Amino acid sequence: TIKPNGTRITRKRNGTIFIKRPNGTRITKRPDGTRITRKRNGTVFIKRPNGTRITKRPNGTRITRRPNGTRITRRPNGTVITRRPNGTIITRKPNGTVITRRPNGTIITRKPDGTVITRRPNGTIITKKPNGKIIKIPARVISKPSIKKPVGVTSKPGSRIRKKRVRVIKRGGRRIIKKPSRVIKRGGIRLIKKPSRV
Repeated sequence: TIKPNGTRITRKRNGTIFIKRPNGTRITKRPDGTRITRKRNGTVFIKRPNGTRITKRPNGTRITRRPNGTRITRRPNGTVITRRPNGTIITRKPNGTVITRRPNGTIITRKPDGTVITRRPNGTIITKKPNGKIIKIPARVISKPSIKKPVGVTSKPGSRIRKKRVRVIKRGGRRIIKKPSRVIKRGGIRLIKKPSRV
């Protein structure tokens, strides 16, 4: 059957339906409910009756989405990445290393020789050897550098003192040092404190 838009539909005796669209897309519908869509660029989409969706890309990557929300990505190099609905990400490398990243930030690395390395969010590293030996490296405590308060700024929130320069005035051969008045803001009230003359 050929539709006016150029789409060609072929029905087999076993119930399989082949659909070929003008843009090059080919769709196969099987009797069991499986639907296979092949794009012109080589991408293949498979939808199964149980809700599982599979995407095959031209570069060899295969992505499987299960009904429960789990997503499994298989890369051409053999790496398999599983993303669970709770946020956990499990990466299985071709050499047998398995890396688990939990939502709380904990990273667990299991090596082929049986070594298990746990990295906690606070920086603590715990290594468990195959012989049962446990090595714990606590998080490094980095002391914060002391910060000097700038002149003219108080420690109370909302209070600020403006810094002004000291003026030297000469009158009749005498030097008069005039200190600036301080403007203090507290709770929205502006206070001016005049210093005594030197």
